[in-house]
Amino acid sequence: MDLVSERDNEKIIFRAFVRRTLEKRSKIISDAQNNNMPDFKNKSYSKRTFEVSDEALVYRHKGLLRFLDMKRLTYPKSRIKYNRRRIFAVHNTIIMKQYDATMRELTYGLSDSIISEIKAELQNNSSL
Repeated sequence: MDLVSERDNEKIIFRAFVRRTLEKRSKIISDAQNNNMPDFKNKSYSKRTFEVSDEALVYRHKGLLRFLDMKRLTYPKSRIKYNRRRIFAVHNTIIMKQYDATMRELTYGLSDSIISEIKAELQNNSSL
């Protein structure tokens, strides 16, 4: 019985670690996007949501947001003139950097000090 309860405690600690890591990364992504986001007249670009659970980080946004950090091509003989524009690194660059950092932290970040810290948090929450 003791082994079963110990394994359940390890699962609870690992889930708390995953949730903590994903919440931290979602805040980093949101802050980086807010810093790089241009002032648009259309405010629907700012409607982004992050849903964090014990297992996943779900990021919902307007589809056009993905293409703000791509270069626009210019066509010299086109009737429509495409202006060169500034590239806003708001999606691909930020998401891929944070994906890599998140995977690295989830793989190697669960140390003994963090385990003891999470145990203390869980004990404080259960005593309330």
